[in-house]
Amino acid sequence: MKANDTGSNFEDVILDLLKRNLDKRYTSVHVGTYKDYQQYLKQSDKYVEPPDRSQEAHVIRNWPYESMYSNEDKLKKSRTEYVVKCGLDDPIRIECKWQQVDGSVSEKYPYTIMNLYKSPEQIIVFVYEGKGISEGAIKWLKSESQNQFHNLDNQGNRLPKKDIRVMDLAEFITWINDGMRW
Repeated sequence: MKANDTGSNFEDVILDLLKRNLDKRYTSVHVGTYKDYQQYLKQSDKYVEPPDRSQEAHVIRNWPYESMYSNEDKLKKSRTEYVVKCGLDDPIRIECKWQQVDGSVSEKYPYTIMNLYKSPEQIIVFVYEGKGISEGAIKWLKSESQNQFHNLDNQGNRLPKKDIRVMDLAEFITWINDGMRW
């Protein structure tokens, strides 16, 4: 099986967990792409009686973001797996990384973390799984997300601290079961 397929399978597991949890807590749960969400917002603004957003949850796939390379060509290609908007709460960005075998995939983690620093979302979950992820990579991810040594803008100025949680699948399930509370 190709790496893209196994990563997609992991993302589907995360999506299923999100949907099951949100269905229990909100009267209306929408799952779609960023484009679907933008269309929904345009349509709902036209309603005579707008929907009660406090009772809505949205799981938005392929949310675009400006990468650390910050050029327009990359903006079209850079997408996070999910942004979750629950009621009137702040959005939560969820990055999913599956690593089935040892290899160079873990070299992408610093790039991902640097992009998380640039994202507009303040609350971020980095969920990982797979036997191929090294203990050293996990240790670095947790240390960097806590200390944010590299959270700098293009001029080297420190950016506001993000709330980044690095968790494996079991920790993610516990967080989901606890109502996605921080």
